[in-house]
Amino acid sequence: MVERTRGENSWMPDAIYETVLRWAPLPHVDLVFLRKNPKGDWETLVFDRDIEPFKGTVSLIGGRQFKAERLLKTIARQAAQVGYRVQIIEPFNSEFPAYVDSDLKQAPNKQATTIVYPVKIVGKIFGMESDEVSNPRWVSVNNLPENIISNHKRKILKVVDKLEKFG
Repeated sequence: MVERTRGENSWMPDAIYETVLRWAPLPHVDLVFLRKNPKGDWETLVFDRDIEPFKGTVSLIGGRQFKAERLLKTIARQAAQVGYRVQIIEPFNSEFPAYVDSDLKQAPNKQATTIVYPVKIVGKIFGMESDEVSNPRWVSVNNLPENIISNHKRKILKVVDKLEKFG
């Protein structure tokens, strides 16, 4: 039997990947896209999640870091999935994230340690090419959608709080 592999960045058969998900924590990166509106209030870019887990909720964009991939490449790859080039908002950088989430309940199917970065859009690459999310929209950080994934809401609020303190 030939095993199906996972997408264009295939690196292991599905059966092995499922075993890894069960037994090993995985490094992840989440991006909190931010901008200030004309009144000076923070807005964040959110998406409708189109896949499980959490299908039908509102989410950030993010995902796992691949083997032999530096964090800046992971950040660029995640942003490119939704059609953007981004820059980490100072004073944060790839070695100084705004938040690290090691909550064991981030996802029902895996244990992730998620490094969270505030980013700003610096260019558009192409249209959105993600089958994971759709319907990107800017929302006020002070009025996040009710159906946002709870740990994503926490990540947004923690990142903005740190930007207010250090930025």
